Amino acid sequence: MINKRFSRLQLYKIVFIILFIMIISFIVLNINIINKNINNSSSNNINSNTNNNNINFNIKYIKRNQKININNISKNNLFKPLDTENIINRDCQYVDLVYTWVNGSDPDLLQLKSEILGDSNFEPHRFRDIGGLKYSLRSVKKYAPWIKNIYIITANQIPSWFNIENPGNIKSHLPTFNSNSIESNFWNLPEEVSNCFLYLNDDVFFRQPVRQEDFFDKDFNQVIYQVGERVRSSLEYDKYDAYFKIFINTNRLLDSLWNETKERVLPDHGVQVFNRKILIKMAEEFRNPLLETSSNRKRESNDIPISFVYNQFVKRYSNYSVGRPRSNLYIGLWNENDNYTRIDRSIELINNEKNAITVCVNDGFDFIDDTIDQKLSTLYESMFPEIGAHEL
Repeated sequence: MINKRFSRLQLYKIVFIILFIMIISFIVLNINIINKNINNSSSNNINSNTNNNNINFNIKYIKRNQKININNISKNNLFKPLDTENIINRDCQYVDLVYTWVNGSDPDLLQLKSEILGDSNFEPHRFRDIGGLKYSLRSVKKYAPWIKNIYIITANQIPSWFNIENPGNIKSHLPTFNSNSIESNFWNLPEEVSNCFLYLNDDVFFRQPVRQEDFFDKDFNQVIYQVGERVRSSLEYDKYDAYFKIFINTNRLLDSLWNETKERVLPDHGVQVFNRKILIKMAEEFRNPLLETSSNRKRESNDIPISFVYNQFVKRYSNYSVGRPRSNLYIGLWNENDNYTRIDRSIELINNEKNAITVCVNDGFDFIDDTIDQKLSTLYESMFPEIGAHEL
């Protein structure tokens, strides 16, 4: 008799091979957030708004299922599942927040990732949960209470600290281990998600109070955040690492799309600011590269960095402003001879940094023991001690 666990894993594997499934469960958390009055005025750009609104926080689940048969996929069918007319015709009235989260400690998920990615490409720390989501949510309540709804894209999992009786049950999963693939489908979020939303990885948290105006002005023209690093199509591709190569490749695609040769600035890794009208515009004009990225279950050299491309579309089709530099503090927890010293230095840097809007704690340690885990927990608790209503 075939072992049940083996059968389940084999079934998952077959489903992954036959179908590229994007099943997104969106959770609106019970954090008692009340949105302030937002005065909108008309504008001539893609983000034009005309309505006034005062909106209270709602508690509900939103699901959207999208299935694409990868054997029959064409260049035209990726962007069919959502009727975009309502999105195009409506204006921003408030700002939502979207997260992606996965419990990388799930044994079945670890096994599946190993099979899909292969041992040489499998890096457990990329999927490990070190408590970032819990404290990021607390930071939203503390520093960004004007956000109306919070949505979490999850992998059919519930955090151990989450109060499942508060919002309901989670019954869906994300069969991809490539964040670029997930983000390439943001144009297709359910209609319930606001046209204007912020996106955070679960390793990013707010470090100081933020206003809606830090991301969208009163007319919902957006702010873009960039780093000083630039990319040109003329750069010698083979001289750069895999991370930077995707920017060179993407810059060349943009030059070809718009028949120009242009140096472009890389995006910051903190809060990513999105307008769904522009995402849909990307889906229309940049269809083929996005289709390829959406189909990649793991990171590939032909991936499109969504935030980078998005910023270029904003600059081309929308009114915008550029946020102040160094708004995000990036902490890379990379292996050293003494990881305890590394974590202590990182914690000291976080505590001493007073100007950053957000902090990203990127887990790159091969192994986190109880000592390091406790140090991180102590840091987070010192910054965000108030337990949320969505926590047990």
